[in-house]
Amino acid sequence: MKYGSKKYLKIILLCLPVALIVFLGILFFSQTAPPPDKNTENTRARYAKPIQSITGFEYTQNLGSKRLISITSRHFAIKRKKIGFLRFALMKEAVFSDALIKLYLYPEEKSDTSPDIGAPILKVNAEDIVKSLDILMAKDSKLVSILKNVAAIMIYPVRIEFYFKEERVLSISAMSCALGLSDRKIIFTRNVVVISGDRKMKVDRLELNPDNRALIGTNYVLYTPEGETSGNHITTDFNLTKVD
Repeated sequence: MKYGSKKYLKIILLCLPVALIVFLGILFFSQTAPPPDKNTENTRARYAKPIQSITGFEYTQNLGSKRLISITSRHFAIKRKKIGFLRFALMKEAVFSDALIKLYLYPEEKSDTSPDIGAPILKVNAEDIVKSLDILMAKDSKLVSILKNVAAIMIYPVRIEFYFKEERVLSISAMSCALGLSDRKIIFTRNVVVISGDRKMKVDRLELNPDNRALIGTNYVLYTPEGETSGNHITTDFNLTKVD
């Protein structure tokens, strides 16, 4: 045997133990690795486990004998906030499923008791709506204390109803809703329906901003006793009367 052949043979013999160790390592880890979870699409779903989860969530808030807020939801959870495909541990969001939120209005008593002829019997006052929403999203409210360190509230689907003297004066329903606790904006999307008195509006997207006392919608159809109107953009009040 030539010297060159002996050299290559020694190299091969030296590499065999290393190759054997690598092969055994691959075989071992392939056998002991956990099988993929069939209930998840990818490994990111492992981090979607809720921090808190409640089935049959109920919440009420009273002031003396007056009911202020009532919330019922089929399921409630606090999760790590998801942006795109990623979830962030330090950012949390509350998620409600099939939620009904009832807010009760208590307008201030007026000294003038004379009837206001021509005004709707149950006309919605913007100031009363804003006060009710302030109670719902106030930083010192009991609800926000439950949702400590939560950046946003997501609801799928949702119906928010406003009551005056046990009668519903305004309702907003949608397949999806986002409540921002910092900017106080409420965004409704998909199959949004607003009912105020004898008026009804359907929009693709609706923004309720307590600061500007208005409803802002896109791709709307408005039904009133006078007829039906539609368009790409609408800014209106809570009574669906003033339209821009």
